[in-house]
Amino acid sequence: LALNSSAFSKLFFAERKSKAVDFEDISSETMKAALEFIYTNKHAFTDFESTIKVLHVAEKFKIKKLKKLCLEELTAKACEENVLEIFEIADMYKAVLLEGKCLAIIIR
Repeated sequence: LALNSSAFSKLFFAERKSKAVDFEDISSETMKAALEFIYTNKHAFTDFESTIKVLHVAEKFKIKKLKKLCLEELTAKACEENVLEIFEIADMYKAVLLEGKCLAIIIR
């Protein structure tokens, strides 16, 4: 994990009183999906909500390949029904290409 993420590296190698690591803002299913990608380069998250949750993990732990994959998934899923939500996410994560896709849908 530490090799794939500088955030994990800092987390695991820092001096701590406890060996336990708690991720209060991340569900076990979401963390499992992120870890599966890190270890296998495959992903099991396909629905819109799961992709957003995994994107949060990718951003939080600076997992670039996973973030790129999530943004690609959201780009493919962008449509009139969800474009405003995806645009907000694109803005939050500084995803310029995804913002552009959203704007193209909005302008249509």
